[in-house]
Amino acid sequence: DYNLNRRKLRERIEFALDFFPEKMLEVMKLRYLENKPYKEIAKEENLPIGNVKSRARRGKKLFIKNFLSYETTNL
Repeated sequence: DYNLNRRKLRERIEFALDFFPEKMLEVMKLRYLENKPYKEIAKEENLPIGNVKSRARRGKKLFIKNFLSYETTNL
């Protein structure tokens, strides 16, 4: 049961990330998986900090939307 739930969660997360533009996905990985501060991401990606914050904010909204739409898409 535990492994089944983990597999379903992983499928749902992968589904949510499949729709991400590569530039946004990289910022999301650095911010939310590696817990890097915006300033460090901006330096690594050679982006203005405003762009990093915007991509992280839009990415978070897109992830939630895609994650929640998984059930209706995969019935």
